[in-house]
Amino acid sequence: MVLRSGDSAMRQSLPARAAVALLAGLSLLCLLEPARSQVSLAIPLQTSCSSLRFFDTSSLQCSDCPLSTFPSADQRACVTCDSSSGAFYDFQSGHAITQSWSGALLQSTTSCACRQAPAGSTTVIAQAEASGVFYQRCVVCPGGTAANSLGQCSPSSGNTSLPLTPSQQLLQALQLLGVGMSVTAATQAFITVPTASGTNTLQLTIQQSQPMVDLLGPSALACRQGLGTDRAACNAVANLCALTLYDSESAACRMYDALVKYFVASGTLAASPPPPTSSSRTTSRRGNVWQPETGAMPWLYYDGNSYVDDLNMDLRFGWNYDNSCAVKLEAVLAQLAAAFTGAGDTVLHELFLQASQLPGAAADALEVSSVGTQSLYPLPVKITNKDELDNAAEDEGAVRRFFFLDGRLGYSSQSRQLQAVQYPAAMQLDIVLRRSPRDAIYVPQLTITYNGWQTNPLPSGFCACAAVYFLMLPDSGLKNFRITVVLAIVGQSLALAWTLWNQARVRTDVFFIDWEKSRKVLSKEGQGRDLNQELLKEQEGLTAQRGLVTSSVNPKLADNQQFLIYVTDPIRKTYDAKMLQLVTQATSEARTRRGAISTFMRGSGQQRKDLLEAQEEICTLFKQMVDDVDRNQASQITDPTYLQMVLELPPPNAINNPAFVHDHFESFTKTMFIGIEVRLYVFEALFFCAIDMGIRSSAVSALLTFMVIRAVSYVRASWGEDNLSQKTLVDRHFLI
Repeated sequence: MVLRSGDSAMRQSLPARAAVALLAGLSLLCLLEPARSQVSLAIPLQTSCSSLRFFDTSSLQCSDCPLSTFPSADQRACVTCDSSSGAFYDFQSGHAITQSWSGALLQSTTSCACRQAPAGSTTVIAQAEASGVFYQRCVVCPGGTAANSLGQCSPSSGNTSLPLTPSQQLLQALQLLGVGMSVTAATQAFITVPTASGTNTLQLTIQQSQPMVDLLGPSALACRQGLGTDRAACNAVANLCALTLYDSESAACRMYDALVKYFVASGTLAASPPPPTSSSRTTSRRGNVWQPETGAMPWLYYDGNSYVDDLNMDLRFGWNYDNSCAVKLEAVLAQLAAAFTGAGDTVLHELFLQASQLPGAAADALEVSSVGTQSLYPLPVKITNKDELDNAAEDEGAVRRFFFLDGRLGYSSQSRQLQAVQYPAAMQLDIVLRRSPRDAIYVPQLTITYNGWQTNPLPSGFCACAAVYFLMLPDSGLKNFRITVVLAIVGQSLALAWTLWNQARVRTDVFFIDWEKSRKVLSKEGQGRDLNQELLKEQEGLTAQRGLVTSSVNPKLADNQQFLIYVTDPIRKTYDAKMLQLVTQATSEARTRRGAISTFMRGSGQQRKDLLEAQEEICTLFKQMVDDVDRNQASQITDPTYLQMVLELPPPNAINNPAFVHDHFESFTKTMFIGIEVRLYVFEALFFCAIDMGIRSSAVSALLTFMVIRAVSYVRASWGEDNLSQKTLVDRHFLI
């Protein structure tokens, strides 16, 4: 029986039930997490198509072009051959622009051709776009021009010439600087990417790398012919060398070295920077052996290792400091949207330390930039992928320029695709204190390790990275989930402890009530197999039901023996005054006698007379209550509605009279572990997940979970026996 007072039953908490359902969902999520991490949920997104198909942005899949069309060079649309003819005239900025075109037809599966050129003229194929439609048109070269081998309308007279193409400028720069490389080799780039196993690497060759094709030749030629006056061109050559991670075999680095040697040998110097605004002193050339003479070229490399111990770094440092962060790769690669079409820029950086104004002589020797009373001291950068001196020592082979994310070097002008990108896998800035003086530091140094990520398929046997995948979050991204699990297990632990306390020590009162009236089942002769006849009659429904409401026409109600009993406040107060106080006193006295040997062998001792009298009085009170309910079954025994069953609401008359409510859900089991299986399951699941997140061992986590739940069961059983012994006045040694 579950004994409740009428008014207290009104205050049942609904949020507790919702919390159980919510935490059960969290536990299922936690239990599914290890399984999900072992099953691939990758959803491929096609980013490259075969040569005769195009990428349909509406379906995110490769599709066939309509009839009589073919894919564009970037395979992002289908091209139609313009079969029409006409003329175009426009007048802008004082110039008249005219253009005529004739019909074009499909020549092959990948190009259009002119039907027939007008008499006395030549034609070229040009691609245009209008209202989202791409087409190739047969353009008639204007008067005085003719189609050349590059598909351009160039002047037909010998007096006018077109500018050199980037390829022609690269060839001329290679010859002028004495770099023995072909144009094909000079426009190649090499990026190291991981293999499928992740333990080895593969050097990926980018044919016709876009920055090498478009920038290297024009920049190197302009820097050489301008004798260093074109600072943008000279810096572009240095930046391209930095993009190759200072590969000494690359065309960019070889041309940079050639330009340095040429300018140093000829005595060509770059224009001096303006004098500092905070001082009237003039700048002078550096005398440090670790900064080589570069002439008009920008400074890229450090010589030797004396830069680390530069005494001019007179910076005071008063404490140790450590800071670190992790940047998600997907967040970095999200910045490459423009790089897939060959757009976007790669920013090159130089690192400086802003320090207090250095002494005049030291600043002159370093030629540092001054801003007010602050100075910018150049800091070395160590690229671990390429050691300029082929020496793995941390204090040698440093450079000046670095980048964060590069999506230009891996873009091929030949395939019109981004084949690979470069990003820093690790960056570390080291600031080391000197032994003497202890408050001074050595020159700080930035160490970077670059990785490559391939965006198109590798050859057979290597990692196929042509697709973009939606993957599970890494461990570093599960911080909020871990916090949720920890908070959930803490809350469940407190709730379970509170349940144990309520069930075994505080609120659960136990009664043995038998309301069934005795009946004669033995014959006068006292034969037993008669008892069997009565049992057969009961089985066949020939006897009265065993339930409290035997007169009910509903067999389910007539046979029901489980009720929720709602007592009035006077009955509850009588019980508390006469019984519970005496039980508490008897328990205290039993504890004082528990040390005696006789008590240990025979139990806690004989019960007091006044306690037994109180027990008899309470039994009489409950008998009267049951008799009263039995006489007024129509008003005091009710069948609950669905709402009352779900919310466990008492009947309206429970305030003034005792009420019995049919217990169809076996609510009495909630006073035991048999009624809180959901809470126990949630506790076990969350406890297992919380332990497994820390130790990463399913076997050990399962063992610890088993031990904890066994300990909880032992506490419940031990406390339950004590509570049962106290409330029934039966010594625990007699309990089975």
